[in-house]
Amino acid sequence: YKKIINVPGSIIELGVAGGFGLMSFAHFCSIFEPTHYVRKIYGFDTFEGFPELDQNDLSSSAAHMKKGGLKFDSYDYLKKIIPLYDKNRFLSHLPKIELIKGDASLCIDEFLKNNPSLVIAMLYLDVDLYQPTKTALEKLVSRIPKGGVIVFDELNHPDYPGETIAVSEVIGINNLNLRRLEFSSMAAYAVME
Repeated sequence: YKKIINVPGSIIELGVAGGFGLMSFAHFCSIFEPTHYVRKIYGFDTFEGFPELDQNDLSSSAAHMKKGGLKFDSYDYLKKIIPLYDKNRFLSHLPKIELIKGDASLCIDEFLKNNPSLVIAMLYLDVDLYQPTKTALEKLVSRIPKGGVIVFDELNHPDYPGETIAVSEVIGINNLNLRRLEFSSMAAYAVME
């Protein structure tokens, strides 16, 4: 989070799961930037598990790599705790978090249409799959200014080949100055140059 404090824009997390990352970003924003009311946190998830898998995802032998895999039924729970978070922050009358329920591959166009002023300081990709990762990169990277960050949660992970394939096709691994997140053996990030 500290890498984007001086970068204008919002945070987009694709793959909310239980909401731990989403709510962490919200709390960091409240701690480090309590008056930064235009930085929003958007969380995309089906909340129903994986949609149909692409051929690029099928080389994985992980049992959960199937339609409905990794289902986190956390939507209603998050809708209840977001107002509690809002009650305990400065400028609480201005919404900070928005959940977008659905397949990111199908939701991003409408989201951009509804948010024409969107600038992205951090794009956190944790959908694990080829198609939503590819769609997000194709449609959202142009909204990231220099100094903005893209985080890849499953890059180089054998259970999630689709993420690496999508990054290779859309951006090219060799075009990114990737760094490993210090707290993770898997996640990597790139600062846009």
